[in-house]
Amino acid sequence: MSLDGIIVIAFCVLMIAIGYFYSKRAQKSTEDFYLAGRKNTALMIAAGNVMGWVGSGTLIGAYGNSYFGGLSAGIWYIIGFGCSFILFAVVFAARSKRLGDARGTTTFVEIWRNRFSPKFSAVWAVFQTIQDCAYCAGQVIAIALILDMFVGVPYQFGCFGAAFVILIYVSMGGMEGSLKNTLLQMGLTFIGIVIAVIVGFRAGGGLTNMLDNQLPVGWEPGVFAGQSVGSIIKLWVPVVLVAVTYNAEYMRTFAAKDRKTAVAGGWLSAAITVFVVIFTACGIIVCVTQAPGLESGDYALIYMLKKLLPWGAPFFVAAILSACMSTCSEAYLGNSAIFSQDVYKPLLRPNASDQECLKVGRIYMVFFAILSCLIALQSGSVLDLMYFACEMLSVCVPVFICGFWWNRTTTQGGIAGVIGGCLSYFAWSFIPGLNDIIAALYVGLIVSAIVVVAVSLATPAPTKEQLDYIRPFQREDWEKFETEKTSVDP
Repeated sequence: MSLDGIIVIAFCVLMIAIGYFYSKRAQKSTEDFYLAGRKNTALMIAAGNVMGWVGSGTLIGAYGNSYFGGLSAGIWYIIGFGCSFILFAVVFAARSKRLGDARGTTTFVEIWRNRFSPKFSAVWAVFQTIQDCAYCAGQVIAIALILDMFVGVPYQFGCFGAAFVILIYVSMGGMEGSLKNTLLQMGLTFIGIVIAVIVGFRAGGGLTNMLDNQLPVGWEPGVFAGQSVGSIIKLWVPVVLVAVTYNAEYMRTFAAKDRKTAVAGGWLSAAITVFVVIFTACGIIVCVTQAPGLESGDYALIYMLKKLLPWGAPFFVAAILSACMSTCSEAYLGNSAIFSQDVYKPLLRPNASDQECLKVGRIYMVFFAILSCLIALQSGSVLDLMYFACEMLSVCVPVFICGFWWNRTTTQGGIAGVIGGCLSYFAWSFIPGLNDIIAALYVGLIVSAIVVVAVSLATPAPTKEQLDYIRPFQREDWEKFETEKTSVDP
């Protein structure tokens, strides 16, 4: 076996070892497994947030799209998720943490199971699984491409091998083990990119010389170049809106040690993303000028690392692999939590013990991993899968805005809004020509908004118990308000 292969395997073993190290603490309860005992620091929250996005979508997809399409073709994906962290920090972080502490909330879906009903959580779980499988499939594709190019592992084996490693360390270490892995992965990935950019600038005679004399004809380095306002909005909006419905970000917030930490984690995530945007833009320019003529832009970053850093490329490539794995790990964890806590226990086994739910959650991870691999084997573009994953549940934002702040929203309205938004998005996406007239994302948002309002007004108002559950999110003085209020809001 080559040195490259040995180093990649060593990284995989290290991740499994970290998962094993935290496995004893993760076995104690579902709260320890899924929320790391509710003691996350701002740095751990930020690492999970950022590396949840800085996986294949950034390191493969953004580089791949920008390699041929100009800087703006890929950079808006990163700018979008940076803005989503700001949105979450300003609007949702403190409120969500207050609700999580007051109600002992584990998952995002648990909010809606109590605000609406278990039927709603079951419907949402179906679409959440589709979204997260697409999201993980994008990571698996990237991992398999890297292993194929860098180590010579056949594509199919790379898909399932990566899924197996993620499954092992997440199922052992839970959120705490996963986030500790993620922090290591973030550090190594960023160090590798920074060193590659510095070496690339030196090889190209400096950034100014590269921009003036070495760019391919027609390649645009501007953030706005080559894109209309409409196309930029289409690239940017779904990645921002997904902050409202992103289960993993809510779970990390519930796991924060206090509200101040939860908010700080969001702002720190945004600050780190500024670094990611700058060095991704620089890295793309280095790839275009120092590694020209590639047949596939998806390989651009890996090829650049091999060319400019032959002495350290195996370490940095292994870090990129692990970054993609860290993105998958949060989807594994989040989907497992949703199934065990919001579907299995309330709908199938109301008397299930904590340990039984943990066991079921781990079994579900296996199903989820296999499904993600099967999708990866049938899919192509990494960034297209990332955008699909963002758009699909972004269309349901009207349901959650209404559920959080409009007390007349009913269970029937919520279910109808989710189904109507998602199905209209799917239908519009697959009918030729319609997407060119108006983006499927906008159609889904409009349908979801109309349906949730119309059906809610046509069905009986929610109960006081349903509304009381959400009060900690809505009001700072929720305890006093619940004591004084005796009737349901109109």
